[in-house]
Amino acid sequence: YTWTGPNGFMSSKGAPIVNSNAPGTYMVTAKDSVGCVSTATTNIQVATASLTVSPDVSACAGTPVTLTATATSNVSGRYLWSNGQQTASITINPAPGSYTYTVVYDVGCKPALTKTVNVQIAPGFFLRISPDTFGTKLVEQGTPITLNAVLTGTFTTPTYVWTNNGQSAGAGPSITLNTLTDKNQVTLSVTSATGCKKDTSLTIVYRVPSYQIPNAFTPNGDNMNDSFRIIFDSRPPFDPTSSEAHPRLWKGNIKLQSFQIYDRWGQPVYEETDVNKLNTGNAGWNGKKGGLPDGAELASDVYVYIIKLLLPDGSTKVESGEVTLIR
Repeated sequence: YTWTGPNGFMSSKGAPIVNSNAPGTYMVTAKDSVGCVSTATTNIQVATASLTVSPDVSACAGTPVTLTATATSNVSGRYLWSNGQQTASITINPAPGSYTYTVVYDVGCKPALTKTVNVQIAPGFFLRISPDTFGTKLVEQGTPITLNAVLTGTFTTPTYVWTNNGQSAGAGPSITLNTLTDKNQVTLSVTSATGCKKDTSLTIVYRVPSYQIPNAFTPNGDNMNDSFRIIFDSRPPFDPTSSEAHPRLWKGNIKLQSFQIYDRWGQPVYEETDVNKLNTGNAGWNGKKGGLPDGAELASDVYVYIIKLLLPDGSTKVESGEVTLIR
């Protein structure tokens, strides 16, 4: 045998050993005892490979973590992770604890390339806002509401970020909202000392008070329309988020400030400014002079009313108009 190859390689052995640092084409010529000659070639390629892997990871329970290995090689190889997966990237979602994941990249050379990743999974927690009624809370207009963050699970020294309609609303475990719009989208983000974060939200809808002022009444003692008063609904509060066809009247935080009645000549026949009396029971005018139980019954006629109201937002509203007394 006569071998020749790169870097002046020569050998007369049938199975010579070559240096792997000398890749290239090797040729052998074989001549038998009767002088027959045969020639063959072979190419030796030296495999080169490198392997990198994701840095160590800290994550929160319930958060999927993706680990990625990247191999650079002039020959094909295969990945093998310690959990049995054989892709370059794997996604894991382990329970809280410490883990080490190993990836091997094998191109057929020994030893194979090996890298490890340390994974630290921090305990998670659950978050909700109290009080909370299926994500929506109804509040009377003008009534402050206090909201509390309720956390369950494992956590340490959390931080709180509250917003209301996109504006900062507080940074503690509870907040009190004093000024509400007709619809408030409250969000809460809580982050634990280990960096785990949870978000939740609550919609607050306030009930706008409503009322009706009748244009006639019949003070005849039949317990039907016997007094002239502002009418509020006595049924349970109307839910403005429902599809009820006829919204209910709801007094809410409206306060009566004064109630005055004048005859057609502008003479006062009834006046009440005691807010305690006005806002107790079904305050109103009974159709008698001065509104007294034993006062003189006034005749059927058209009278003028002026009613002053204090609204939940602190503003004052004056209602005025005509009411017909029918006997």
